[in-house]
Amino acid sequence: MYALKVMKDRFRTLEQIKNNEEIQVMQRIGYHTNIVGLQEVIFEPEKYRLTLVMDLMECNLLDMIAHEKVPLSMKECLSLTYQLFSALSHVHKLGYIHRDIKPENCLVNSSTLELKLADFGSTRTPSRDSTMTEYIATRWYRPPECLLTSGDYGSALDVWAVGCVFYELLTKMPLFPGNNSIDQLQRIHSIMGAPDTRTLSRVHASDSAIQNIKNLDSKHSGLKSLLPTASDEVIDLFNNLLAYVPDDRISAEDALKHPAFDIIREDFIKRPYSMVIESAPVTSPVHGERPKIGRMETNNNNNKNRRKQSQRNNQSRLQQARARNPRILVPKNRLVQIGKPNQQQINHNHNHIHYQGQQQRMGGYPTNIPANIKLKPQSVLCQGSMLPGIHITHH
Repeated sequence: MYALKVMKDRFRTLEQIKNNEEIQVMQRIGYHTNIVGLQEVIFEPEKYRLTLVMDLMECNLLDMIAHEKVPLSMKECLSLTYQLFSALSHVHKLGYIHRDIKPENCLVNSSTLELKLADFGSTRTPSRDSTMTEYIATRWYRPPECLLTSGDYGSALDVWAVGCVFYELLTKMPLFPGNNSIDQLQRIHSIMGAPDTRTLSRVHASDSAIQNIKNLDSKHSGLKSLLPTASDEVIDLFNNLLAYVPDDRISAEDALKHPAFDIIREDFIKRPYSMVIESAPVTSPVHGERPKIGRMETNNNNNKNRRKQSQRNNQSRLQQARARNPRILVPKNRLVQIGKPNQQQINHNHNHIHYQGQQQRMGGYPTNIPANIKLKPQSVLCQGSMLPGIHITHH
């Protein structure tokens, strides 16, 4: 079973689909154990509608937190956070910032506690020549640099958000539930401490932002008072995730190596855990070429386990190929011409299609089709991001 996401934007051409940033990002990211994979794309030209077909998960973290009567254990919370960092590390290695990490975008199977990161609609690569969008990320998960600058942030933004999600897993309460930007900063300062002049300089805070926080209360409680039973390793992890200056924040890759995860890391080594370590191609292979797939996997000496591992690897390869090359489909009542048609034989004229002078309404199969044209119902329009020589008729 799969989940369907109907895109809000209206799509009129294949070129628009090809240039859609969310689809491009998901193709580039490829398959990863902890990232929701894009399986297919359904294009309905007459409705200007595009639907993404993706992995189906039971619920998101917010729903799971709300409906769990018994709080998650520290080990379970660490396991979910570790998986989130695994996904984020892969995304950051490819040069992307997710920019909207929050419980709603972390999908889980509650029975297995398997987590997959979703919703790449806000994902971008940082620009060296200009600032990023200022109002990004949901307010409660926004780091100081998003509140104090006009878009001067990087991948450390995502790391801060993971720290907020981790706290929410442990307590079932948001860490910084601000009502507005000023209140958001006040809540951060009341727990983590107010910044001094040097810290504000390192964050590149704007003059107007500095004026807004001058009179804020400088007293703070500290995370240990909020999590009195947490180990020193967990508190240290939080302090690394929620460092005020982004340059002082731990990276997603280094977070995976933090001692706080030692109690659950062995579980991930033992389980059949596989993930892509090479980026997906920007464009899909052509002429029968296949992408070289990099994997990180566990091997067992036992022959029975090896056979099982081989089956898993085959399934993983299939998932990787699908994620890198999602198919674009059209409904059965659409006709797709594959190849480069002779313009003297086929002329598009508004709502009709002409075949050597014979007019045919869409919806049925035309007769006297030129030999060099192939027509298919429910046809695969595109395998990957390459769209050469593909033409779609308009109803």
